[in-house]
Amino acid sequence: MNAKPQADPFFIYQVELSSHCNMKCSYCPHPTMQREQGYMSEEVLGACIQRFKSQGGSVLVLHHFGEPLLHPRLANRLRQVADAGLAMQLSSNTLLLDRSFDTLVSIPAPITVMVSVHRWVNKDEQEYFAAVDAWKQRAEGTNLTIVHAYNLRAGKYTLHRWTNGASSRWDPRLCPFVKENLAVVLWNGDIANCCCDHEGFTVKQNILDADCDSHLSTVWRSCRTCDVGRLMVGETWRPANHK
Repeated sequence: MNAKPQADPFFIYQVELSSHCNMKCSYCPHPTMQREQGYMSEEVLGACIQRFKSQGGSVLVLHHFGEPLLHPRLANRLRQVADAGLAMQLSSNTLLLDRSFDTLVSIPAPITVMVSVHRWVNKDEQEYFAAVDAWKQRAEGTNLTIVHAYNLRAGKYTLHRWTNGASSRWDPRLCPFVKENLAVVLWNGDIANCCCDHEGFTVKQNILDADCDSHLSTVWRSCRTCDVGRLMVGETWRPANHK
């Protein structure tokens, strides 16, 4: 009998620069999150960068369940990524964007900031678009690119429920996290199966562990109620020339 082929070593989908947040949104799991909160260290981020670069990654995503601009050593962590020759992307609720703007534009690398809809969910969408346009204008001619949130459909907010959505009969093996062995590295280096695992239920290894390559992202208990994986079916994240 032929042995089952070994899975490709896990590829980093995103890293959690900060698990702290300065908002309490009713539709977000963060306000009731029980796992320890913190900020990613130089050592953990360095391990993420080394792995990401070795596998051909070029744009490191710096958010998960938390506000990345809250990191007390934000400039240092961003420069660490820039010094490695990587571009970066982060999603922000923008409460700290104006205060952090000079820091962001001082980093010698391309940075994309996705403006989440959190601040505007109870307001008219036009207020959101006006704010995004103002930041876009301010960023012109800099390393900074401002983009609107992915969960806008036909100019309207669409709020997902992460793994608290309606149960669905879809095949979670088609989710890129399972299909391509993608993973999220939490602020302390723990490796999670899924971008919707806010509690770290799926963690078995840490990126600083000698055996971290044994991580395998598999179908887990919340896949049936995940409304993100279903949207990701068919997408490819692992660089084509680095399996």
